[in-house]
Amino acid sequence: MTEDRGDSLLSIVSIGISHYVHDTYSDIPCAKQDAQRVYDAFRAALGRSFQYHSSICLENITSQTARTLLEQMSQSRQDEHNYDDVLVIYFSGHAALDKDEISLCFTQCDSSLTGSLSIREIVQIFRRNTKLLLILDCCYAGMALKSVETDINGLRAAILASCGCYDRAVFNAEEGSVFTKVLCAAIQEIQSENAELSVSSIAKLIFELGYRDACVHLGSAEVGDTAFMLASNQKSLSFYSDFPERFITQLRVSNARVREAMWYSLQDVPEGTALTICEKVFGLEQTNHREISEASWLVRRAAGSLVSCLSDSRRKKALLLALLSSPYWQDQCVGLIGARYLLANEQELFLTVQEKVKKGLINRIDAVWLANLYSCENPDYDVKIYLITNLSKTQWGLCELLKAYTKSKYSDKDDRIVNLDQFFSLLDDKQLAHVQGYISYTQSDQKGLRKELVNARSRGRLPEKAKHKFILSLLYGSWRDQKHIDLSPFLENAKNRTIESQLEDASKIPCCESKMGLLTYFTDTYSKNKKYVFHLQWALNDPNLWVRREAVKLHSLRMSPKKLEPLVQNDDFDNFYPGIMDLFLALPLSVFQHATQQWWDSFTPDEYASLKHAYALG
Repeated sequence: MTEDRGDSLLSIVSIGISHYVHDTYSDIPCAKQDAQRVYDAFRAALGRSFQYHSSICLENITSQTARTLLEQMSQSRQDEHNYDDVLVIYFSGHAALDKDEISLCFTQCDSSLTGSLSIREIVQIFRRNTKLLLILDCCYAGMALKSVETDINGLRAAILASCGCYDRAVFNAEEGSVFTKVLCAAIQEIQSENAELSVSSIAKLIFELGYRDACVHLGSAEVGDTAFMLASNQKSLSFYSDFPERFITQLRVSNARVREAMWYSLQDVPEGTALTICEKVFGLEQTNHREISEASWLVRRAAGSLVSCLSDSRRKKALLLALLSSPYWQDQCVGLIGARYLLANEQELFLTVQEKVKKGLINRIDAVWLANLYSCENPDYDVKIYLITNLSKTQWGLCELLKAYTKSKYSDKDDRIVNLDQFFSLLDDKQLAHVQGYISYTQSDQKGLRKELVNARSRGRLPEKAKHKFILSLLYGSWRDQKHIDLSPFLENAKNRTIESQLEDASKIPCCESKMGLLTYFTDTYSKNKKYVFHLQWALNDPNLWVRREAVKLHSLRMSPKKLEPLVQNDDFDNFYPGIMDLFLALPLSVFQHATQQWWDSFTPDEYASLKHAYALG
């Protein structure tokens, strides 16, 4: 008697033959990459149904190695009575025809087909003890359907072929096989939609994605779509049926930290459910009322990070394009963060962002800053587009443009002087002075406090698509340039007059990251170092709103709201610096009420409503 294991499991043997020993067959450089992509796509889509111990990705193996491996797997399945488990065999490489019989050419195959295995041989190894899915990305792949037509109806096998009986497979040296690229996209899209993964659903979506050359054979009725289910998501679909509505209801009444955690937590629910929530929250469903705009930068970043971690699919791309085209700059920020890993290579998204910045459709400084930050890794990045935005109006913005320029792919990192000269030539005298002041600060030998600030470690970029970004951000900082500063050595070894003088002189530092790190340090060590905080009062009126926000947090520890009120002034805000919403969310209540009256003309009705709503929630 065998144990009932519930749902069937899936294993994959993914083979890529990129190198051939004999001159009969040319090398196929992308075969290894394609085999790995298919392996990864099934692994991601199957989750707990994926059998790691009996799955493998192989490159440049011989036909004998392949035969031995498949025979061992067949025997193991027979011994364990795993008759309902599915085995996927993917092959990328050359194939040959011999009297309408197709053979797969392994690494030592020669002109006599020594070193090959026919499809008939492979299928017969498994007889009736396995559900077998053959995915063939090779020339003449469609012949597999014909060459085993008699046998396949007596076996539990299905075939998905990249081309017809006498056609050749198509691949691109850089992007790999056209068929495999679409195959993986289909698997990922089915996964993102939380749909049932079957041979026919994959084949159907391959055709819908525009690849018309594939051939599919489901075998006998026993192997039809219902019997040949690769993954069923009916249980999860039932469980999550009202999840989006419950999530959005809770989102409306939760404080910022909870809202942030909620968005990050969606990385662990089915992708289709996560996308549905995004579409509802951002009003992308015609029947759905758009939720109020998100005032908190950290919550917007969490929502964007969720989108960036989803599998690439048509639905995700449609969501990103809709967010980037939104009239609400907060939504544009979410879209830019969601597209950050794609902008380096996905030209449609990159050009969409570039065009919207150029036309002023993305013009809020918070969004323009993100567009510049994430677009600079694309080879077609053009700093001149961003020099006509408000980024060029402040020293902070010019420094952001300088960093993006030196990071961009078309800049030669080993020839900084030439590249900086090219950048300098685009600036007027005032802009040039701002940039050179920043460079002097970061590269010159500094002393005392400035030395500690310049040498402080920045957080850096977090791993791409990491599910633990919430806790990493909480522990290590909320943005990549955030500095972690320890002033203990300086404060313990300098005279009070020196400390006080250098703290006041810090107002002239041309680096907002250093100023913010300085303020954060004194906030964290306030009880020990409060006697010095008065000398940082300049930060309450720093032009950079991020610096002001950190100053409010610090000075709220020593000043009553009444005394703080007149120090928070609207003297220079004109869309030159990001972060005005977060500055307001950091204010004590009476200061918030006073400031919103004073800054009323700085907000749109939507911004004001979202700000009041977020402040009330905490």
